Amino acid sequence: MSDEAQPPQETQGENGPDTGSHPGVEKNTAPQGVVKDDDAGGKPAEKKKEGSWVRENVEAVIVAIVLALIIRQFAMEAFVIPTGSMAPTLYGEHVEISCPNCARVFAIDRKQVGGGFESAFRRHAQCPRCKSNGVVYLYDAGEWSDFTEALCQDCGHRWTVENPTSGKTVLATRISLTCPNCGFDFQKDITPSDITGGHKILVNKAGLLVRAPRRWDIIVFKFPEKKKGVSRKNYIKRLIGLPNEEILIRHGDICVNGRIARKELDVIHAMAFEVFSSELKQKWKQLIPWTPYGGDWQLGVGSLEVDAHEDEAHVEFTKDITAALPYSNADSSTHVNDVGFRLEVTCRDKGEFFCCIDDGEHAFCLRVPVGDEGKVSLTMDDIEVKTADLHFVPGKSYTVEFLNIDDRILALVDGEQVFRFDYNSEVHVSDDAQITLGTSDTAARFEKIHVYRDIYYLDKGEHAIYSAERLGPDEYFAMGDNSGSSSDSRTWGTVPEANLLGRGFIIFWPIPQIRFVK
Repeated sequence: MSDEAQPPQETQGENGPDTGSHPGVEKNTAPQGVVKDDDAGGKPAEKKKEGSWVRENVEAVIVAIVLALIIRQFAMEAFVIPTGSMAPTLYGEHVEISCPNCARVFAIDRKQVGGGFESAFRRHAQCPRCKSNGVVYLYDAGEWSDFTEALCQDCGHRWTVENPTSGKTVLATRISLTCPNCGFDFQKDITPSDITGGHKILVNKAGLLVRAPRRWDIIVFKFPEKKKGVSRKNYIKRLIGLPNEEILIRHGDICVNGRIARKELDVIHAMAFEVFSSELKQKWKQLIPWTPYGGDWQLGVGSLEVDAHEDEAHVEFTKDITAALPYSNADSSTHVNDVGFRLEVTCRDKGEFFCCIDDGEHAFCLRVPVGDEGKVSLTMDDIEVKTADLHFVPGKSYTVEFLNIDDRILALVDGEQVFRFDYNSEVHVSDDAQITLGTSDTAARFEKIHVYRDIYYLDKGEHAIYSAERLGPDEYFAMGDNSGSSSDSRTWGTVPEANLLGRGFIIFWPIPQIRFVK
């Protein structure tokens, strides 16, 4: 399947309101020389013909169709996403999966299912582990042995059952998956009815007349036709490079004119991929991705607690952070160093709370005093670079967000920005970023922990990979968020300005996923 955005097949437009005239009470205003109805001996005046209701409705339909075409041409148009090149921001044909261990919902590309559906007996059975009564699919029933394997669709447990000799036969296939949150390996039975069509979005075409496209916008454009016979289909990508810029992909980041292109916080949140959430309870297999150092720690999936009244104590995040995406099931060992996290912290006594990110080249720490007064500080390699008037009150909970993305440190407390610090990195690091949470001289509880990473643009293709690519005065550079499975400007080059159709505006289908596109 191609990588293009496709307009939906349904014809849009409805009958508009009745716009025909409605005659009122006629006035007796006949000119002289015309015999009136009530004149003695006169002939009745001929009544004015009313407009045909058929004609009026036909006119209304025509007007509605014309208006719809005008809106489609110049204002808004609906498109269907056919592929997963923009996952996880936008999905093509996909299957939604719920992890049986932690209930993390994620999508996989329809291609992972493949076309290999086979006949299976569809039965109801009780799972011996979770005791749920649900549907199971039995393959090769009666062909190879007297027994076959059933799979619980709720908890992923497998057990042996006796082969049925009759029953309803359906098409199904069994695939193996790994949860991106808890790392739980499980299998799932998929049927053709589980496959969902791509996201349907509205594209704002008039927006290009209001303001010029900006970096990180999601844009729809005609595929650049560079030779005869190449189809000019609609593509949807994220705008990376602007006219007259030099673009280079360096260690997963975008460099513009020799400097890293930094994203604002709202764009970071829109493009981030969540690596771990402590708010998802785990049923069958516990993943606690923290290693403690010092202090008396109580580690759980949902929370971390420490009693460190005398010494410094901290935990380190141990789960691998790579560029892999469950959508494409691409096995990527590429480590990602642009990471962030958000958590809720409650310190019980006077002391200090701290959190750190070490990207292998620099170590950044946020240190917040807990007590009646003090200043919060940001350090870079143990050197203080910023301070602010802020302290935590013992016993009060605070939401802290700390991130190191695009050579920019952002620190927020209860949604308010405390620090913003830009720096320039030089060394390419191949190991994971190290995330640390800790306290000094105070007991504390950490909960509602979310760890996420930035998009890592892979070195794929020939444009803007080996050397900087200079864009012309009317050229743009566009790439997919699913970097490992996207055909984009890295492969086929720039997009002429004349090919731009509009900006992604809103996902309007499926209804539960309605949201603005960022």
